[in-house]
Amino acid sequence: MPMMMQRFDTRFPEKVFGFERSVGEMLRSQVWIAISDLFSLPPTQAAIATWGVEKVLFVADYPFQDTQRVPEFLKALGDVVALSDLRKICQTNAEALSKFKT
Repeated sequence: MPMMMQRFDTRFPEKVFGFERSVGEMLRSQVWIAISDLFSLPPTQAAIATWGVEKVLFVADYPFQDTQRVPEFLKALGDVVALSDLRKICQTNAEALSKFKT
């Protein structure tokens, strides 16, 4: 999907289809991305770059996925994003989506 955002915007221009904003803007405002079982930095970084850190959720599919790699992955992610962004991905984004108050 990240590689398709520009294509969506060029194939479905707002003026032609009567949209108030681009398809990319609509998707970025309405879609949340769960990086479930993607214990790899490149797809995670692509998701963050495409959707924005506020729309990315960390999810571990226990018991369907081996969670042994989670600590190593989160440490690696913490090396490339700010601590405040890591907290968003791991906690506060899910709270915002579910309207859960801590």
